[in-house]
Amino acid sequence: MELPQKIRNFIEEKTAMTNMALSWNYPSIDKFNDFQAGYRFNANTLKSLTGQKGEFDKNWFVICTNYFDDPFFIDISETKSDFPVYYAQHGAGSWTQVKIAENITEFTNQLKELKKIENNKDLLLSKLKNEFNLENELWNEVYESILEEEDDEE
Repeated sequence: MELPQKIRNFIEEKTAMTNMALSWNYPSIDKFNDFQAGYRFNANTLKSLTGQKGEFDKNWFVICTNYFDDPFFIDISETKSDFPVYYAQHGAGSWTQVKIAENITEFTNQLKELKKIENNKDLLLSKLKNEFNLENELWNEVYESILEEEDDEE
């Protein structure tokens, strides 16, 4: 598959975060299909893991993962929407997508903003609380993990 330029740019920037719930692992462009192992296909048998209810959708492609290998992905058919970004936690044989950004550009900007302040916990918590939807599963997990870090430090 030929990756759209916006997706290539996102992957090549590799905005890796220290927060384990956020982007941690990125594919290389030339190994993009290999990076889909465990999501789109079984790495050992090469059998497809798409198509059945609760499985990864055939149009979803993982663009990065967090420390826990939870995927951040796009739906390749959503070109006109500038590729909204989704997240899903590894589940018990079922994937539930959560939209975390309206498009790949917004997600890129969010990561860059958070990266700039990731070592300033007070500023980071304030930004997340005031500019991110903490009702969203991912952003709430990020916020809570930072609070837990503060508790551990005390």
